Amino acid sequence: MATAVQRFVQDPSFEQQAAVRALVKAMQDAFNAKDAAALARNLGEDATWTNAIGLRARGRREIERLARTMMIRNARSFARYDIVDVIAVRPDVCVVNLLQVPTDRDGNEIEEITAAPSYVIAREYDGWKIVAGQNTLVASPEGA
Repeated sequence: MATAVQRFVQDPSFEQQAAVRALVKAMQDAFNAKDAAALARNLGEDATWTNAIGLRARGRREIERLARTMMIRNARSFARYDIVDVIAVRPDVCVVNLLQVPTDRDGNEIEEITAAPSYVIAREYDGWKIVAGQNTLVASPEGA
């Protein structure tokens, strides 16, 4: 017998999978280019965001300002975004779990603190957008 959660959670459709891949790639490219405007274009107008150090922003413009500030602070930080899991909540909503792997400018993995972003994406009037995001630093096994 299926639980209530199992009845509503389903595998992502091809459309959802394509939207997730495109958004994750666009976010990775924007982060690595230190382009806050490009990052903001992936967000819903009323999106909410909490970054890895707990700073919160609401709305595309405010998130862009926060991203711009953080990108200046992290000018030498680069990453690869690996999709870990995608849960189709509804045909127009997905939850995406990622691993943000630190890299050098050329994309080679380096030893630094990893992060685990989560996105809620939704189909909006102007395409699939991130409507909520949370980034969490991953503690080292030694610190656990």
